[in-house]
Amino acid sequence: MLFRSPTGTGAVTTTVQAKLRQTVSFEDFGAVGDGTTNDTVAIGKAFDYAISTGVAISMGAKTYLVTAGVLQKTGTISISGAGAKSIFKTLGDNSTSIIKLINNYGGRLQNFKIQGGAVTRLGSGMGLWLAQGKDLFVFGLEVEQVSAAGIFNEGCTDTTITGCKIKGSKADGIFNTGGDRKSVV
Repeated sequence: MLFRSPTGTGAVTTTVQAKLRQTVSFEDFGAVGDGTTNDTVAIGKAFDYAISTGVAISMGAKTYLVTAGVLQKTGTISISGAGAKSIFKTLGDNSTSIIKLINNYGGRLQNFKIQGGAVTRLGSGMGLWLAQGKDLFVFGLEVEQVSAAGIFNEGCTDTTITGCKIKGSKADGIFNTGGDRKSVV
């Protein structure tokens, strides 16, 4: 068994295996992140794994091509990217939401970009749709060219959305609705 012994005051020795289980990447599930390969299935598997284990997802500085409307998950997911170079890019015009997270309790979504291809207002094509979650923290997201709201917060409580940029959405930038309580934007 291999052990990891970090240096510094208060540092704790742990196994390499335990350390590696603290986060996963989309590449762990087969994503390529080259901006041309459809990574939707691999990202969906990473989302499912994160929901079932509580592990956070670390998103590389890559462009992940996704099909809008497929990444709709129920459960807690935390994703941390490398800023504007960590991109979820949709295939074509998104008439449905690119990412929809339902019942996300305590999730942290930070430092990544959602890039749609919208040229007109179409249906419910939000960049990020949060529904019935609680205690969410959304920070440093960039959402652009989506066919509806950039971030749609539906019925979430105790949610903080801060430091986000919305460009070129065909509807609202950030929209709060459905009994949203104690949220800060």
